[in-house]
Amino acid sequence: MPVAPCRVVGRDFPLEIARAEAFFLRKKLFYMDRVSWIGLVICFIGLVLWVQYSEQKWGSGARARQLAAYSTNSPSTNAFAGTPGYTGGGATNGVPSYSGAPSTVPAGTPTIGPATGPGRRTMNMPEGSAAEARIDLKNEEVRATITSWGGGIASVELLKQKDTKTTNVVMNRHGQEPVLNLSGYFGPYERVSYELVKDTGTSATFTHKTADGLAITREFTLLPGYVIALKQTLTNSTDKPLNLPSARMNVGVAGPLHQHDGDLYTGAAWLNPPAVYHHNGVFSFMAGSFLGFTYSAARDTIPSAEGVPVLWAAVKNQFFAIIVAAPQDAPFVRAATHPVSVPGWTTASAKGISAEVWTQPRTLAPGESATAEYTVYCGPKEEPLLARLPSHQDLVMEYGWTGIIVRPLQWLMRQLHSLVGNWGLAIILLTFIVKAVFWPLQTAANTSMKKMQALAPKLKELQEKHKDQPEKLNSEMMKMYRDYGVNPVAGCLPLLIQMPVFIGLYFMLQGATELRGASFLWAADLTQPDTIYTLHFLGMGLDVNPLPLLMAATQVVLMRMTPMSGDQAQAVMMQIMPVVLLVFMYYFASGLALYWTVNNIISAVQTYINLRKPVPVLKRVPKTAMPGTGGGGGGKR
Repeated sequence: MPVAPCRVVGRDFPLEIARAEAFFLRKKLFYMDRVSWIGLVICFIGLVLWVQYSEQKWGSGARARQLAAYSTNSPSTNAFAGTPGYTGGGATNGVPSYSGAPSTVPAGTPTIGPATGPGRRTMNMPEGSAAEARIDLKNEEVRATITSWGGGIASVELLKQKDTKTTNVVMNRHGQEPVLNLSGYFGPYERVSYELVKDTGTSATFTHKTADGLAITREFTLLPGYVIALKQTLTNSTDKPLNLPSARMNVGVAGPLHQHDGDLYTGAAWLNPPAVYHHNGVFSFMAGSFLGFTYSAARDTIPSAEGVPVLWAAVKNQFFAIIVAAPQDAPFVRAATHPVSVPGWTTASAKGISAEVWTQPRTLAPGESATAEYTVYCGPKEEPLLARLPSHQDLVMEYGWTGIIVRPLQWLMRQLHSLVGNWGLAIILLTFIVKAVFWPLQTAANTSMKKMQALAPKLKELQEKHKDQPEKLNSEMMKMYRDYGVNPVAGCLPLLIQMPVFIGLYFMLQGATELRGASFLWAADLTQPDTIYTLHFLGMGLDVNPLPLLMAATQVVLMRMTPMSGDQAQAVMMQIMPVVLLVFMYYFASGLALYWTVNNIISAVQTYINLRKPVPVLKRVPKTAMPGTGGGGGGKR
């Protein structure tokens, strides 16, 4: 997208600002007078105070106040007192655990899998547990593997989503415990062995009975698409009431699939009613500061607010998500998330994230059963799929305000792909359509810039004439703009209007699951950089990505073609802009670089056409037609 030269000139500048303006124009240097520096300092202090205020009102400060208020005032703080095996605090983030078993892990208890790294749990099981049994449930989209160790979903293979050329994407592949693993009913054990009692190919049923007489039946059913349903039945098989506290249920682990996948997209989320969305990324756990003023300590757990129900919780990366949804009539009581170290990464910081939820406590009368139905979505982050799910699960797309732009652009890109059968060509056609919409606006801006170019000699005369009278120079310049009907900010308008569209395109192309593995020309994957070679120098590697280089080159050509207003600061900005864009976008999705490159080429053609038009003859306009100045005549009142 072309970055047009822009010079903002206001009306009735204060004397000090007018003097600074004249000094800059005369000396061609960056300069700010005392008032400008005072204003800058005030803005800086205001920004720091705003960050601190927002952190206290909406960030961790607000969460801390909610937790403190809940622990002090909630009548349910000691609601589990008297429950068999309840010791008052529980072992997991304040959630009480139920069991009549000992409170410590007996010697010789087997530990399943490694227990190191942030967010890693010790998956201990009772000694003498049965061997693991795994059942595959399969449809056209997924292969879900259900394990008897934990009675949950060990992994989900997405049969139509490639991780590499020969392997498919596997959800929860970094998880030590299965999705929907239940704990809190089994004393010190994080998971137990279930017995497989039924396998139909599309459903599987597992059972387990605790020493306290709690019978658990878990029936998994693979629905069409990417949804797995769990029907869980808890039965009191004793002749006494059985008090069940909140039980922890695992949501899963998500991490980047590729070294260039953005950490920004890896995170956990949950939804409070009616539709309050909360998100935490891998950076949320790190210690940090803002210019030395606001400091946050590192943490390994971020919980949801106490006393606020949770409709669903999710873990996700740039393209895929696992979403565990509670029954409509029995939401979760709490959620939490942790950072997780992902094997195979060269950096020491955690690149993955895990989440967990807690079910509602209840009391079962002798012989009573209680059934709850949960759903798990394991699949791509595609809004048409997520929009069909209840409770606003499509919010994991995290479009925010850009959704009003992203959704029609996504629809249009899919329609274009259905016509041409290639995602690269679809992006090119989409660029032509978007550019056609803004063509008249850009043409008008180029015309206005040519007027500014024609007016430049007269402005230079004014600068020489009033170089020692900055306030007079400012008023004369504004008068000249009014007299000739020139709007000095017209060059900015196309950029400002198109910027929301570009931001929407950025979010759409960076997270478009459809583009994964889609090739175009030399780009093997439009969601990854189009690296064709890696240069090795002094033990370091530099990827050669042609599309960002072409983007920068076309940006340079476009900048040189664009009419300049003679302002040195603008000239410097125009020269460094291609370099800034190149550094900023070098490792972005090649589909985004393709869009920007094609947009530059179209803009260059449009600029060339406009430049062939004669320079407009400057004519004075009536004082009642003063574009961009607020109108108004100059007559006496």
